[in-house]
Amino acid sequence: MDTVKIQSSQFGRGLIYQAQKLISNLLSLIIAYSLLLTPYCFAQAPDTLWTKTYGGTSSDMGGSVQECASGGFIITGGTYSFGAGKNDVYLIRTDSDGDTLWTKTYGGANGDY
Repeated sequence: MDTVKIQSSQFGRGLIYQAQKLISNLLSLIIAYSLLLTPYCFAQAPDTLWTKTYGGTSSDMGGSVQECASGGFIITGGTYSFGAGKNDVYLIRTDSDGDTLWTKTYGGANGDY
């Protein structure tokens, strides 16, 4: 009879272990699901400080924007509107309101961006 009690006890522990594992997996799934949905359900859209358009009359594109420690932004991209030829590198420095302080192009007669 002792053997039967041990098997019964082990069977019971096995069921408890399986139930704990199921609950653990379910909680992990709930947490993962809530983390995925949190930005969409509770996040507030960022405020737009300003909107500007940079470039000329041809095809110009932005590549990167970085905020400068001194205020304002530095914007890199490519331009067909300005420079020495096809698709030159285009650098724009703005103040904190997005107004252009200066621009610079880099490149030769062929595509450089």
